[in-house]
Amino acid sequence: MFQALLGPLGSLASTWLSSKVETKAAETRMKVSEADARAKIMLSAATSEADWERIMAQGTQNSWKDEFLVILFSIPLVLSFCG
Repeated sequence: MFQALLGPLGSLASTWLSSKVETKAAETRMKVSEADARAKIMLSAATSEADWERIMAQGTQNSWKDEFLVILFSIPLVLSFCG
């Protein structure tokens, strides 16, 4: 009598337990893949920012824009002391 009742209950419990384990494993895989995707996005953003800064530094290497503005604003200051 007890064996007829325990057999189906045991298989039901083992099925429920295995589904719980599979669910937790799937959640863990999903969290890991989300973290991996976020890491890739952050790495890509940092790389593109570093590339942009390198390009801007190369562009200003032969630029006279800053020096021109310094000379332009320095002329009135120098002339104000020349009398």
